[in-house]
Amino acid sequence: MKKLHIIVIIVVAALAGITWKLTRSGGVGVDVPGGSFAPPSSTASSTGLPESIRSPAPSSTTTPKPYVLLDVPFTSQAPSGQWSDLRFQDGCEEASLIMAMRWIRHSPITAEDAESEIIAMSSFEDRTYGPEIYDRSAKDTAQLMRDYYKYKNVSVKNDVLVKDIVSELTQGNLVIVPVDGQKLKNPYYTAPGPVMHMLVVIGYDTAKRQLITNDPGTRHGKQYRYDMALFESAMRDYPTGFHEPITSIHKNIIVVRPPSAQ
Repeated sequence: MKKLHIIVIIVVAALAGITWKLTRSGGVGVDVPGGSFAPPSSTASSTGLPESIRSPAPSSTTTPKPYVLLDVPFTSQAPSGQWSDLRFQDGCEEASLIMAMRWIRHSPITAEDAESEIIAMSSFEDRTYGPEIYDRSAKDTAQLMRDYYKYKNVSVKNDVLVKDIVSELTQGNLVIVPVDGQKLKNPYYTAPGPVMHMLVVIGYDTAKRQLITNDPGTRHGKQYRYDMALFESAMRDYPTGFHEPITSIHKNIIVVRPPSAQ
């Protein structure tokens, strides 16, 4: 029995020595949360922490989505083709607001109710702001939305770029943009195109470098795509009035946020 005890003590001591040696040499994994095992990282820095712990990857929510398309109903600014009537010929601001509000209300647009709403809005403008004002700047168009629709979740951003439009769309906001329509080179415009125009940007496609718009300047304007660089070059606000001269270039936009963002 005494010999047996001695043998057991020797075996236990030998096993303890082997375990100590393996631990010192890094042969045993490091226990990490979740019950998984991983060897010490070869990317450890001078802090002693693995790089993956020191510098976590950015959250995916900070990266713009590759494709966005908001469900926005479309109308032309001349729903029945009444382009000779100045209320429709210069009705891009009103048509853009109608599309934005129908998006807010989740309701469709027919040619008949778009036409009657453009007429009603034009009459409201004459009574509220004075007659013979057919063009409205981004600031005044946003104010028209507040006054006519009593919708307050709208703001203006000044001197922006296409990347700012993409950022707003990524957040689920709609963007209304004043532009120099002649620079857009839309083949469906009556040549050479409108110098003062406003449209709704409803999405983007980063793979194709395109913005997706509802362009009221043509009956073919539903989900009409423009090259991002071309669109940015065409962005230009204009003064309120009736074909007033444009003396400076400011790339301003109207941001319309859904009620849930209030």
